[in-house]
Amino acid sequence: MNGQQLDKGTLMYSVIDMTLDGRKGDVINTKKRQVLTFDSLAGAITSVPGNCGDIWLIVLSKAGFLSYQITEEGISDKPILSANPTAITSVDRYSHYISPNREMLALVNGGQGGESYLMNFDASTGKLGNAKAMTTKIGAAAQFSGACFSSDNSQLYCTRMDRNGCISKYNISRKDSANFDFKEAEYIMGLNSPSRIIYRSIMLYNDTIYLGNINNKGFIDVIIQPNLPDSASRWQQKFIPLATGTSNSPGGSPNFVVYPLPPDSIYQIVMDSSTCGNMSLALNAPAEATEVHWDNGSTEPSRTIDKSGTYWLKYVKACTYYTDTFNITGLAVAPATISYASFVLSVPDIYNTYQWLLDNALVSGATTHTLATEKNGQYRVIVSNTAGCTDTSEIYDVTDHKDVSVFSCTREAIEIYPNPAANRLYLNTNRDLNVMISRIDGKVLHKQGSAREVDISKLPGGMYILQVYASAEGQLLARIKFVKQ
Repeated sequence: MNGQQLDKGTLMYSVIDMTLDGRKGDVINTKKRQVLTFDSLAGAITSVPGNCGDIWLIVLSKAGFLSYQITEEGISDKPILSANPTAITSVDRYSHYISPNREMLALVNGGQGGESYLMNFDASTGKLGNAKAMTTKIGAAAQFSGACFSSDNSQLYCTRMDRNGCISKYNISRKDSANFDFKEAEYIMGLNSPSRIIYRSIMLYNDTIYLGNINNKGFIDVIIQPNLPDSASRWQQKFIPLATGTSNSPGGSPNFVVYPLPPDSIYQIVMDSSTCGNMSLALNAPAEATEVHWDNGSTEPSRTIDKSGTYWLKYVKACTYYTDTFNITGLAVAPATISYASFVLSVPDIYNTYQWLLDNALVSGATTHTLATEKNGQYRVIVSNTAGCTDTSEIYDVTDHKDVSVFSCTREAIEIYPNPAANRLYLNTNRDLNVMISRIDGKVLHKQGSAREVDISKLPGGMYILQVYASAEGQLLARIKFVKQ
């Protein structure tokens, strides 16, 4: 690139053949100073490995960011265009720096006014976007001369030309949050330094950041642990002395050779879940996936399973090979089997919830593992386990209830309560009466004279018949069916 003026920035390239000059390498004569664009360019250039064994060459022009793709076939002459942040009117002094994970780009104003920005970068497409202006605690738009990311991509260091040349350090680990605030994330280093700091070079190497201060040319400053927040990162001035006669060079850091990355092979568990045994589950490949291949040989983008097990899917996305694993655990509920005795239906007390049905209608309040039946009919129960899986039992047909009705043989009103009852039955009457309790099939279980209350606590749960007689003459006064809980 030659020139930094808006009307002179031109991007050119040359191709080197490493088999020339005795395998020392030389520029191919016919491919010297090939012009890519005459657009007005800034003075910075960045090269970034892509995701498909390629390299992106990024420059900033007045029209926007230009990302040129470099592959084995050469460099494309049709760049990917990304819009500049709207506040940029001049690109003259801007420079840009890519994060180690190749997902962010810091665009700084070169200390000449205007705003600086943090942007997202997509190494698969070369596109930039989502620009967010970097504001500071001591000036809305700081004059940044350079920038550098920590190796874990959590911190961003920006060297400043204003305010005595301090360093603005941003914790960007939450930058995607909707509530991210640059001012709140800023930590200022060197604000009260006794001498002015002018950093013209900053670079990350082996987890350490090195800085060149042109006011201390015989030394290199360092940030020893740049991944740590605030002062824990340990900024040290005059840390590395240089040999006599050498300088930390305000002209910038050395250039680096950028190599393309081989396509990755990523193995990941994308689902580790449970399903009820009576349910089906859809497994899907990502929308962008190509060359889909399931473990059962299917090449469709989705499949439906109805059994527990481990399933896998291989596919390609953005030149990366993926193998996704689906671990599915079955949580089928144990089948509910109804038992019946003494007019009481029951299932094992091993489920989380119960709901009884009579003739396909819900029985109100019947939500325990037993049900004392009051009449003939077709009974079922719906049960569930703690995972929410359900099972409905087979029908149990109750047929042995006799037609027993409540009646009074006299004009005397006899009230018997409660019904159902757990421990005692009470007879609301003005005189002592005889009672007899029998099963539905007629077998007598209990007789009691002069009764106004009857102890039923020892009876098993179920349906019974209570017959009431006058004490003296033995006349049958009433017959009632009751439920022992």
